[in-house]
Amino acid sequence: MSNWITGFFTLALFAGMAGTDMSRLEPQPSELTAAVGLSVVREIRAIWEEGCLQALAVKADTETKSGIFLSESDMNEEIICDAAAGSRKLTYVETDFSVDSRFYSENASELLALAERALEELYQITGTKIEESYFTVTEYGDVSFAMTESQLKAGQDFFSRCYGAREGFEDCITCITITDSTFGYLTGDSPVEYYVMPPERDTMTDEEIVQWYFENSPLSDLKRWRFGRTEVLTGDRVDTIEESFEDNYVIRTQAKLYYELTYNKETKTVSAYYGPYDSYPVH
Repeated sequence: MSNWITGFFTLALFAGMAGTDMSRLEPQPSELTAAVGLSVVREIRAIWEEGCLQALAVKADTETKSGIFLSESDMNEEIICDAAAGSRKLTYVETDFSVDSRFYSENASELLALAERALEELYQITGTKIEESYFTVTEYGDVSFAMTESQLKAGQDFFSRCYGAREGFEDCITCITITDSTFGYLTGDSPVEYYVMPPERDTMTDEEIVQWYFENSPLSDLKRWRFGRTEVLTGDRVDTIEESFEDNYVIRTQAKLYYELTYNKETKTVSAYYGPYDSYPVH
């Protein structure tokens, strides 16, 4: 691929960080077509127009990909962009622990947007896309999902995302809990499957797998930027990781923040994320 493409996206990234008007850097069809071909140009322009430059993943051959900018995760060569936000059928259910229906009615658009965001995060973590679900929200910003109203009222949720004070709710430790189909008896058959996994997990240690899931979760601010074959990391990196007790691991970052993750050694997946904590979590 032409060095022009690599140079363009490098310039676009740093210009965006500096607050430059990105419209001035919009890729021109004639220049891009000459460099990479019409099909790739169409994908680039579509992503650009959706405001998703940082989530660019061009499905092209190995030679083409070796020269183009890819975004933060690049796992399985697919980057998740919020393309389906607002398209799901979500039904709110008032439970014993949720905000009441009146509060929901007064804040429906914001709470629906939060539910959509949570399901996009589930998609980011697992690769499972939920198109229809019942959900509820607590005063702590804990958004829980189930396939039926009765399951939700019984606490049989397949996914829960708690946002806490960072999103204007009561203060608490933010967390993510996932019940996948291997534990379906708890939820009346969970729709969640893990399609997103570490590419080399069969040769990785448990600690390496847990770290991989954490770094690719919404709780981590670590970003991977790829320029051709060069990868640049930004954000708070993992400093240490240790098993605190059976199936639970504690991560300390370089910023001295702590996170606790629950790991299934049989399926090699992480089902719960808690943090950040200011000190080592003790239960």
